[in-house]
Amino acid sequence: NGSFGNTTTSLATPIQSTAEVLRAYQLLGQQGQVAYSPALSYLNSDTESNTEFISRKILVNAQAGNDVTALVNTLVTHQTADGGFGDLAGQSSAILDTAFALQALAAANYTSGQQVASAVGFLMNRQGAAGGWTDGNNDPSVHLTAQAFRALWFYRNGYIGVSGTLGKAQNFMLSLRDADGSWGDGFNTALVLTALLPHVTDLSLVNAGVLTLQAAQ
Repeated sequence: NGSFGNTTTSLATPIQSTAEVLRAYQLLGQQGQVAYSPALSYLNSDTESNTEFISRKILVNAQAGNDVTALVNTLVTHQTADGGFGDLAGQSSAILDTAFALQALAAANYTSGQQVASAVGFLMNRQGAAGGWTDGNNDPSVHLTAQAFRALWFYRNGYIGVSGTLGKAQNFMLSLRDADGSWGDGFNTALVLTALLPHVTDLSLVNAGVLTLQAAQ
């Protein structure tokens, strides 16, 4: 059916896996691969309308040059009065949903306006004192922090205070490095590196993590 994943060892749903594969093809300029078009068709045929999945479709289709207006119009109905985004329309805001929504809006060239400003403000206001993010009563999470960091990165030049927020988040993630420079497993290490590499000015801060990830391949 064109999808990726859906095995007994998969860490993600087929939609999540397929969207990530498509983004990898796009970043590498490999849209001519035989699997690309069937995977894109599979992604776009999915009818699930939660914020993360809609955002993933926007991220992929915007990069592909496809019209994402309808997807964006659906996505913004998931924004709540506090500026954040919930999983579905009418549900409470969550860090992960808001982070995905902001990444998608940036991909669709929505980087200003009240809706974007409110979502940026929501993430900035929910950052913990140590620099990380959490949902509910959980401890601050490397995963959530990396996703929030990736989202706010696109808005660093347009909104006051975002650069400082990113700096605190960077320090938080760096403080959680293991002795080998990684962040636990390959999943979290890759996610943190994807977030930090465009931001860090001293690559020695992440070189060990890169080497550990390469060695694990």
